Amino acid sequence: MSRLYFEVYGCTMNQAEGELALQRLVDLGHVIVDDPSRADHRLIFTCTVIETTERRMLSRIDELRAVGPTLVCGCLPSAQIELLEGLENVMAVPIDEYQGLPAVLSFDPPEDVDREKPFIYDENDLRASIPIASGCKGACSYCITKLARPNLVSSPPEEIMGAMERMVGSGVREVRLSAQDAAVYGQDIGTTLPDLIRYLTALDGDHMIRIGMMNPDTANGILDDLLDAYSSTKVYRFLHLPAQSGSQDVLDSMGRKYRTEGVVRIVRSFRERYPELTLSTDVIVGYPTETDDDLELSVELVECLEPDILNITRFSARPGTRAAELREIPGWRIKERSRRMTDVHTLIASTKNRGLIGRELEVLTLRQGHDGATAGRTINYKPVSIEADLALGRRYKVEIVDANQTYLTGRVS
Repeated sequence: MSRLYFEVYGCTMNQAEGELALQRLVDLGHVIVDDPSRADHRLIFTCTVIETTERRMLSRIDELRAVGPTLVCGCLPSAQIELLEGLENVMAVPIDEYQGLPAVLSFDPPEDVDREKPFIYDENDLRASIPIASGCKGACSYCITKLARPNLVSSPPEEIMGAMERMVGSGVREVRLSAQDAAVYGQDIGTTLPDLIRYLTALDGDHMIRIGMMNPDTANGILDDLLDAYSSTKVYRFLHLPAQSGSQDVLDSMGRKYRTEGVVRIVRSFRERYPELTLSTDVIVGYPTETDDDLELSVELVECLEPDILNITRFSARPGTRAAELREIPGWRIKERSRRMTDVHTLIASTKNRGLIGRELEVLTLRQGHDGATAGRTINYKPVSIEADLALGRRYKVEIVDANQTYLTGRVS
């Protein structure tokens, strides 16, 4: 047993896996501390999705290993272990070796160890994530995550339910089901995402489930069943469906296995069943084959979909991917395209949110906000800042009094 300091970066999936690995260590008697200099070992769960993130990870690893022994986990050691070779005070722990963490860290704790509270439940933040599957069945030309997680590995439904029971029992009120592609969940173990949703929503308690990102091609394959599974009042009306581009030529070059009209079909189907759906989508700007006309097709798709959330990524060539072999677009042009897309979405999101001013909505309070406010979510996953210090984990009727691009402001009715 030992004192551990940890940091987790990257996507919700990486966050969930890091927290789960650390919770297992806490269960074995290891202790979490909040200062790297007080720890026997430092653990950093890394992301390497784009080059700027890679540089930030390497810089932080240098800072931590200067303090003492550091375990580097996550996607960086899984996809680019050569970047860690020869570094003192560093042990690389790829994703498929997480089960070996207890053996690495097993030794008697110092006598001055205080039994600090396990990290997985924070009384001031009632949200937690469960990784339901690692890897996907795609083969996108730009994706280094595929190198880190080459195969689909779904967690058994019973294991997911056990984690969820523990979280809800300890006070968690928002459970996020995380994966690279949630819609492909279960294809390797003979089940499906809709089956999992129905199984999990049978759990008693006042909590909500957020379904993670789903690729359009795999979501389309289970669409009717998925729409039915979302009918539970315990499932947020939230859909994360990455479009990536509005140009079919670019999608084909990316290796994305769907057509733009398929994305539109899925969104329309969801909105027909759940009119106030919150839609999140992703767009890559500056992919090497993208022309100005291709960008305009992406703009047109965003204007058609009217997403509440748009994650804009500037293309970054990643080593070992097919797209890294293509001639890159100048950085200044990529920035221009990113600004263009940002301006388009800012207007869409701001207009949609301001249209909710004056409405009374039910909000589940989840965490302490800033300046005495309380933060929560509506059933369609809209973030609301309530101008009051309220009890967490409860539902309130809230009048929306203001709004901006990213969240609503409300007062208890």
